[in-house]
Amino acid sequence: MIEQIYMLGYKRRSLVALFILLVTGVAGTGMLRLKVDTGIDSLIPANDPARLVYQKVMGEFGTDNKTIIYIKDPGLWTPEKLAAIEKLHFAIERIEGVNRVDSLFTLHTVQGEGKKIVSRPLLLAAPKTKQEALDAKKSALANPLYQRNYFSNDGEVTALIVSVQDVEDSNDFNRKIHLALEEQIQIHRGNFERIAQVGPPRINAELKHSLYEDFILLGPLSVVVLVVSILIFMRSWLAAMVPLVTSLLTIVWTFGVMGWIGVPLNILSAMIPSLIIVIGSTEDTHMMAAFLRGLEEKSGKSSDAVKYMAKHIGLPMILTVLTTTLGFASNLFSDIGLIQHFSFAATFAMLANGFITVLVMPLMLSIFGADQGTHLVKDFRRNGLPDRIMSIFRYSQARFPTSILVFTTLLCAFFIYQASKLYVTNDPLSYFPGDRPLIQDAKRIHEDLAGIKIFFISLESRKGKAFQDPKNIQKLVEIQDFLNKQGVYDRSISLADHLRFLNKEFRGGSSDKALPQTRQLVAQYLMFLHRSNLDNYVSHDFRRANIVVRHNITDSHTLNRYIEELQEIIDGIAGPDMKSFIVGENLMVNRAAESLMVAQVKALALLMALIFLIMSIMFTSFKGGLIALIPAIIPIALMFGIMGYLDIPLNPGTAMVAVIAIGIAIDGTIHLLARYNELCRRTSDYN
Repeated sequence: MIEQIYMLGYKRRSLVALFILLVTGVAGTGMLRLKVDTGIDSLIPANDPARLVYQKVMGEFGTDNKTIIYIKDPGLWTPEKLAAIEKLHFAIERIEGVNRVDSLFTLHTVQGEGKKIVSRPLLLAAPKTKQEALDAKKSALANPLYQRNYFSNDGEVTALIVSVQDVEDSNDFNRKIHLALEEQIQIHRGNFERIAQVGPPRINAELKHSLYEDFILLGPLSVVVLVVSILIFMRSWLAAMVPLVTSLLTIVWTFGVMGWIGVPLNILSAMIPSLIIVIGSTEDTHMMAAFLRGLEEKSGKSSDAVKYMAKHIGLPMILTVLTTTLGFASNLFSDIGLIQHFSFAATFAMLANGFITVLVMPLMLSIFGADQGTHLVKDFRRNGLPDRIMSIFRYSQARFPTSILVFTTLLCAFFIYQASKLYVTNDPLSYFPGDRPLIQDAKRIHEDLAGIKIFFISLESRKGKAFQDPKNIQKLVEIQDFLNKQGVYDRSISLADHLRFLNKEFRGGSSDKALPQTRQLVAQYLMFLHRSNLDNYVSHDFRRANIVVRHNITDSHTLNRYIEELQEIIDGIAGPDMKSFIVGENLMVNRAAESLMVAQVKALALLMALIFLIMSIMFTSFKGGLIALIPAIIPIALMFGIMGYLDIPLNPGTAMVAVIAIGIAIDGTIHLLARYNELCRRTSDYN
């Protein structure tokens, strides 16, 4: 049966070629439908219950999709510089998709002047004189609510905080916002020492750009490495060209199917072409090696050589395709859309590559292999490089078997220990190298202002106007005190901060951190605050209050640990009469990182069990199944150990490397043991 399938491409060349061309044509049209999705949303599990709470809080207090426009200049507080910021502010407000811009032209300040309290905008318009600009600077830096939020402590840095909302859920929304903001920034770049934007639109746009860069680099690089390696070891252009043809067809089929069924291309899918070329080519190489052995043993007759290839390589190839496919399919039911989409693409690619190889390779051999049969065998015999390399391994195995086993065991033990240092992150910024301008800009904002990452702590009471009661406002203070005690966040702001600042201005410096003591006094103070300055911190009916927290923690595991500790404290402070929520898009992404680790362990365990069963059946021995697991376990231990040693985090991309490593290791193991099994049947000498 297997032999007949393999001979189909050899005996029915026209029919097979027509079928391949038709399917490739249909798949090619599907590639035109292919979409790119580098959105952060794909990192969040679709069934995460926190989504509904997140959407509710965002609807009440505004989005956490905020871009920070960072502006630095020693002469910032001059009429000319402030006029440029004003123009930038109003230009950004006109961008479609921007629903709010907060800057020094929207801020209000409250100051005690003699026996009076004056509430006014920080700046209604750009000042005309130097003195007006300096007065605005003095008012801005005197307000603790704005320090390290909108202004640096030295006054040389200010920020425009741009809130955007994708009402239509457009796939191209972030790119358009990023380009529109960058266009305005470019106009004013010469006015300031430094100006840059950092936020989800830029991160998304740069992820997409990196994806295209990876496509351009990794595909051709994989081709060059593959062709050079095959030419060195096999000295055959046909052996080098067959994997390229099958890989190209597989890439077209895979991306075409993704386009037709609506699976987007994501940051993991960028490795699909390289994956196909590297893993897919192993089967082509094994088949070509078997074909060459068949030519040698069957006196150069290509038809007999193809039959020999089918007989000796057919079952091992089916097993390797099956195990590799199962490796990627083990993540098909992941809750994380990013991994699920990649898993589907890789699973289909492995199946398609196996199917294409079985049809196309005999077809190509029937056309090109017949005339070059003798030449191929001569080259195959003449090439002693593989034999020389293997002789080194055979020598060490024969002379020092015990030493090699002990050394390998110690090496694995060392790297397993190093793997214990591995940590998980799902932070999109972790995909970029540290010297990238985006990372440097995010670092500057963190150092001069506060981190670009935001989450909300929301309290909800059953009683109306609950957060005009000083006792409930005190709960916000206690939560913020614990945030400060944890010592890992850059900034937190709430209604309590506004009221404490007002109380200080009314009562003098002695009441620096004291809250107003009565409802009446709270209501009186609130009259001095512009409603737009409270939108992020308290609902209109004062039943819900919000604490905005900014941070720069990139380690998902560390942040999750602090959030769990924080949630316990908040539940105790809020009491039974209030609901409490800690929400944020970055928190949902981080929680997904923990589920990623658990899912990966389960997937690897399932794959190992399947490999053990398949190999045990193949060799009718549990011992053979256990031996087959060793080459799969060693590369995983080494990979995770090296990641732990070099402080490389585990993220969706690096997690997939484990599956790829198993696929490659098992491929070689199955073919090696199948060949060993075949030779053992010919001789009683197992050495």
